Amino acid sequence: MKRLSIGASMGDETDYRGRVRTIAKGDARAIALLSDMHALKLLAKAAAPRFERAFAALFA
Repeated sequence: MKRLSIGASMGDETDYRGRVRTIAKGDARAIALLSDMHALKLLAKAAAPRFERAFAALFA
C-alpha cells in the first residue's frame, strides 16, 4: 500500500475516478486501488481544515 500524507493527497491532481472508468471491468485489483485513492483524496479534503483548526487551537 502506498503511504500518502494529507498534504500530498490534496496536492495530487490525478483524476482517479476518471481512471477507474478507463480500466477493464475484469481488473478488480486496479479498480479497488483507484477507488481507494479517490476516497483518500475526499477524506483528506474534508480532514485538512479540521486539522488546521485543531493545530491552531493547541499551539496558538
